[in-house]
Amino acid sequence: MNIFISTYSNKKSIYKCKVNRKGKISILKYIEMNAYPSYLYRKNFRIGIALKKDENNDEAGIAICNKNLKYLYKYDNKNSYTHIFIDNKHIIAGSYHNGNILIINKKDIKRNIVIKYKNSKIHNVGKIKKNLYYAIDTENSIIYFYTINDTKYALKATFNLREGDRPRHLIAYRNHIYVLCEGISKIINIEYKNNNFVKQQEITTLNNNNNISNMPSAIRRFKKYIFISNRGENTINIYKINGNGKLEKITYFDVKGKIPRDFNIVNNGKHIVVGNEDTNEVVIFKINYKKEEVTYVSKIKIERPVCIEK
Repeated sequence: MNIFISTYSNKKSIYKCKVNRKGKISILKYIEMNAYPSYLYRKNFRIGIALKKDENNDEAGIAICNKNLKYLYKYDNKNSYTHIFIDNKHIIAGSYHNGNILIINKKDIKRNIVIKYKNSKIHNVGKIKKNLYYAIDTENSIIYFYTINDTKYALKATFNLREGDRPRHLIAYRNHIYVLCEGISKIINIEYKNNNFVKQQEITTLNNNNNISNMPSAIRRFKKYIFISNRGENTINIYKINGNGKLEKITYFDVKGKIPRDFNIVNNGKHIVVGNEDTNEVVIFKINYKKEEVTYVSKIKIERPVCIEK
């Protein structure tokens, strides 16, 4: 299957790669960007790109390309975007550095709005169910839940975590959301019904040393399994979602590199592709769910990988 990898390399590149059934990875092509491609989101045959500007270039915003990495659309409002989400009606991007949410109408891309929260750093945006979207404010440890009608934004609820929790990413599954907090190396499990949100569980992401400097980075789901990456401990944990929605850790493994910024589960759950940012490599592992084992398969050198999208 094909995957797409964004990088914070000097070339600001996006790679299209192939992972075969045995877990071997190869580069098919790549393109260079004017700004750092921070995060990718694939919707059908379109790939959304959140662009992060650097100190020498004020061009950022977001871009859309096709599966062959050909540009289709670029929106530049001189803001630096960290995350992007696409559904059938909207393109939504979150700005960590400029503290806003960009909402673009897909039917008429000239129609868009920018939602600004005071002193915010929006790290992650997405949707938890039909017309209920979210944005994570890492700086203020708040999750905003809102609806969109055309380009009209309506805030429906907020969930306040503790100061210093620093929520980063979340996964929604049935009536639970699993929030990965980089400030405390924990997953906070929140149950929601009718826009009421109640914390059900906290579970650590650390495995060996509670005193280690660690910042969990990415969270993904495959069926009833939740995966997270630890930057610092340099591990990936696997949790099982029980019938009551609570998480139970089943195993973890060393990523054989440093700073696993992002990863993804491919080949129908058989392999996990890990981007080790500081050791400039993408590493493939095989997952055996019955034995609760993960084994190394292959790797390839790619400078500073930061997002893995399939």
